[in-house]
Amino acid sequence: MRSDGCALPDLTQTLVLRQLGLVRTDQLPDLAARWLAADMTDSPSTRRLAWHNPRDSWAVDQLLADAAAETGPLHPRATHCGGRARDGGECRVSGRVSGVAGA
Repeated sequence: MRSDGCALPDLTQTLVLRQLGLVRTDQLPDLAARWLAADMTDSPSTRRLAWHNPRDSWAVDQLLADAAAETGPLHPRATHCGGRARDGGECRVSGRVSGVAGA
């Protein structure tokens, strides 16, 4: 939550929310402007996204992808366990090993 009282997902969270359909394309320019105002991220694509026409959905989505490439957010990866513990009760997630509860 930010000072304006509205939740403000960061760029990585927005990428996930966008993939899940929980953030609409027309909301992205406003989010980018809020990221800039909150000093959360600043890249050329983020600045272009902040002033871009929200009705130009193809360009807005492309600018979001460009901003992600420029700032290098972490992309969540699916686990490599397929829902079952492997490797002695451990599961590999994003190249790191994390314990699996109940294993």
